[in-house]
Amino acid sequence: MPTPNQPIVPPRSVLHRTRSRRGLAAMGAAVLGGSLLAACGGSPGSHPAAGSSPASTAALSAASSAAPKKAKVVTLTLATDLTDPISGTNLLPWQNVWVPAFEKAYPDIKVDIVGDANSSDDTALYDRIVAAEKSHRPPPVDMTDASILPELVEQGYGVRVTSKLVPRLAEIYPSQMSLARYEATPFRGSAVVLAYDSAKVKNPPHTLPALLAWIKAHPGQFTYCPPSSGGSGEGFVQDVASAHIPKAQEMEFLDSYKPALESEWKPGLAELRALGPDMYRHGFYPNGNTAVLQLLANGSISMAPVWSDQSHAALAAGLLPKTTKFLQLTPAMPGSPSYVMVIKGSPDEAAAFSFINFMLSPTEQDLVAKYMHGFPGVRWSDAPAGLRAEFAGIESGYALNWDAQFTNDLAAKWQAEVPGA
Repeated sequence: MPTPNQPIVPPRSVLHRTRSRRGLAAMGAAVLGGSLLAACGGSPGSHPAAGSSPASTAALSAASSAAPKKAKVVTLTLATDLTDPISGTNLLPWQNVWVPAFEKAYPDIKVDIVGDANSSDDTALYDRIVAAEKSHRPPPVDMTDASILPELVEQGYGVRVTSKLVPRLAEIYPSQMSLARYEATPFRGSAVVLAYDSAKVKNPPHTLPALLAWIKAHPGQFTYCPPSSGGSGEGFVQDVASAHIPKAQEMEFLDSYKPALESEWKPGLAELRALGPDMYRHGFYPNGNTAVLQLLANGSISMAPVWSDQSHAALAAGLLPKTTKFLQLTPAMPGSPSYVMVIKGSPDEAAAFSFINFMLSPTEQDLVAKYMHGFPGVRWSDAPAGLRAEFAGIESGYALNWDAQFTNDLAAKWQAEVPGA
């Protein structure tokens, strides 16, 4: 069993700025064409030697016309802020896993990766995209999955996705496309789920009321991180707050900001405050997602809300007890898809959408699960069978995260009203 000092690393991404390999078909065509010319005593662009007979000249001409033309290689640029290696490996997800699979299937399309290592890089990229649009120039990159994507959607800088551009569009949940206004496509996802030690918890709760009752009946065996320090804590707090919000108002928290609605959080925050004495160490909230997993790993607690991808990666790496299991509550706790966008003005829009469509294929969706432990971008019913098996018990989906301004306000209210109660 891991000790508290063993790191549990989130499976968030990667990045050196590397260049992807050139399409194999284009290289093969060039080599083949050169070989035919060399066999006839010439080289690309050479003329027949002096004294050559008409017959030899005709043969050379025929051979040259028979040589396949070198395929045009389209180069796409993808900006990403996935800048960390995949947990437990030295692999970068885009450069070493996803892009090579695409280039093998599409040898005439090359994808170069540009890494945005921090928020200032993302901001600079956003400014360059806006400047290019205003001056009617091509954007600095063709695609992005970086943190600026929501702002790009809000300003309408993405190409609207259609089934003609992305044939696999029918396999995606419409609600996820609507959230991105059909300007970006989800290719993976993750959710807050319940992790528990099955050696200690024989009958885990499957609903929020049952979970809250379990916490009270097993004081000290549950905790979560402050919502400002990790998404798993944020998801749990949102779930408790949501339980007291009228169904008709739930959608208003997704894509609009109306501070007056925050009065609906009072019952949920009161419930979380009342749970304080039953938390680990009578109200200890570890700092961040990883710290929660470490408490599970060393046996300090037996249940907690965790990120699906991070916790599965930790279990696969032996950083959680083998008895650790996962389930999704009914209704599900929040989660979020990760999107990739084709930016308006890309000169190679068709190639970019070929890439987007391939990211939804069984080949790439299997790689998303294998290396990133991510949920599929497509509906569970359309996901590869092996992927569904890996996530059995938590494949029921997830509620969508609230608008960022709401979640920031909720984190501030939680901090002011819940700890130390």
